[in-house]
Amino acid sequence: LTLRGEVVQMLRRMKRTYIAPEFRSAFDDYVKELEDDIELDDEAMGDIWAAARNDQADVLESLLKERGGIRINEQDDVEGDSDVDEDDEERYDAGKNALHYAASAGSFECIQVLMDVGASVHITTKSGSTALHFAAGSPNIGAKQCVEMLVDAGLSLGTKSDQDWTVLHFA
Repeated sequence: LTLRGEVVQMLRRMKRTYIAPEFRSAFDDYVKELEDDIELDDEAMGDIWAAARNDQADVLESLLKERGGIRINEQDDVEGDSDVDEDDEERYDAGKNALHYAASAGSFECIQVLMDVGASVHITTKSGSTALHFAAGSPNIGAKQCVEMLVDAGLSLGTKSDQDWTVLHFA
């Protein structure tokens, strides 16, 4: 559940106690608008993640322009189980954002688009991996340029994941 989703739930609980009956209809309309915005943002994030994952920089740029104010650093909500084996791919992938997906795809063009709109290179997945870890592990031809871009943006080749894996482990 996102923070905005939690706010909507809190507003619904408030209605019963704090909102006068004559204002409840307008309040319900407001809460519905919030829910619709959250749904649109979630749908847009799925499209943005897909464009980044599929090395579609032009589509990504278009989506970002179309949905101004999008939460570009939003991470997917795949829940990684902390009890799984450290090599388990589900835990490794849990909490990726658009920059992680672009780095995995070896898409330096998508990384540039995302960095231009303020994507943070310092966000980690639930396993502590940065976009640099994913770029280093990408088999795609643009991976080397991705690594260079991310290092230039401030990430270190010595950065370790939660499993003490450096970028060199992924290369």
